[in-house]
Amino acid sequence: MQWLDNLVDKWEAFKQTPRPGLEKTGKRMRKTGLFLSGLWHYIYMFRSIIMATPVATAAAILAAKCSTDLPESVMVTVPAINPQSEDSVLGFLVFNSEYVSRGTAVFAPLVLTVACLLLTICSKRTFYPWLISIFTLIVPVFLLLTNQYL
Repeated sequence: MQWLDNLVDKWEAFKQTPRPGLEKTGKRMRKTGLFLSGLWHYIYMFRSIIMATPVATAAAILAAKCSTDLPESVMVTVPAINPQSEDSVLGFLVFNSEYVSRGTAVFAPLVLTVACLLLTICSKRTFYPWLISIFTLIVPVFLLLTNQYL
């Protein structure tokens, strides 16, 4: 069993020898952790701007597409409340079709999206206004579809 005693002695000697590489590795890991923590802090601090940038870009692209593809007068369906109407849905909700200019059809959804993005930037809880601003991007797409295929 002398080989086992030699193995244990070598293991003890190995554990006792100083290893400067591990100290450097520990310092590197701490520095990397501090860097990542600081980076996450700045991402969290500017999260509303980071989240709003792609939505604002998509809204501008959709507004440009609508301004070129929509006709001069656009048919828009607007919900209204009229309890005396016989054509009502649910007894009081009526959908009226109106014609608006192309500029109104382009800039109304854009203003709605910008208002939701401003709420995103101004509020502490950024996810819900940001999610609403994502859903407002559907409005120009519906305008394009309904006026292109009618």
